[in-house]
Amino acid sequence: MNKFENQKSEYSEGTKRSKIEIKTVNDESRPYFQEIWRETWLEQGYAEPENIDSIVEHYKEFDSQSVDFLISVENKPVGTVRLIENRPDSIVPVLKDFIIKEEFKNLKNQKILEITLMAVKKDFQNQSHEISMELMKKYYQFAREYGFDQAVMAADQRLFRLLKRLGFVIEQIAESKHYEGSVTIPGVIDLNKTEKVLQKTKPELFNYFTNKEQ
Repeated sequence: MNKFENQKSEYSEGTKRSKIEIKTVNDESRPYFQEIWRETWLEQGYAEPENIDSIVEHYKEFDSQSVDFLISVENKPVGTVRLIENRPDSIVPVLKDFIIKEEFKNLKNQKILEITLMAVKKDFQNQSHEISMELMKKYYQFAREYGFDQAVMAADQRLFRLLKRLGFVIEQIAESKHYEGSVTIPGVIDLNKTEKVLQKTKPELFNYFTNKEQ
């Protein structure tokens, strides 16, 4: 078992806040994870019926270097997120599928995560902001726990703007393009810089992500 697989098993207890719970996906919860992100991506236009199977197969290539999380509200599975570890012999999808700008090409050789397969079921869209915040908090705490300072993602314009508005230091690393069903912006988040910004401008949000009390 490699280091990242050890991390996957160690992180299986889940995180609780209010009625929201996030747990690492296991064999029992895997069908819920697959169903939620597939259906949500189709409903929201991130994938098309004719290419959803190829997208599923694409992400299967990264199963061994990924940690998947399932989010539940009152024990009902409602959302998903996947974190993929970048490896020298297996570059994360965003860094492979986009033409990366020259100043960011070294990302392929760095210790980073990719955030992907974020989805919230249609019936819970009225809670999507709170759920998305919990998913981002999970990413933040996981990354910090295991020594990741950066993450890449292919975000739609709404998510990209939201992250900037929240105070995340995210830079566009390649030209946006139609990717897996929608126009997306590839970006990299610098956690060290983000922490400094949040501490200075949004201390309550910083405390929320770090679980530190004022």
